Amino acid sequence: MVIGNFFKRKVPICGVLGGGYNKDFKKLIELHSSLHKNCKKILNEKN
Repeated sequence: MVIGNFFKRKVPICGVLGGGYNKDFKKLIELHSSLHKNCKKILNEKN
């Protein structure tokens, strides 16, 4: 919802996920990629 509102208003956003929350590197990659996947999904829905 937050990302969608920024995109709708054409406000630039920067998503930064801090490290160290999960010692499992594969899980950390999954968490980071979920942000990118969700942004891509929202962009595709808008176009």
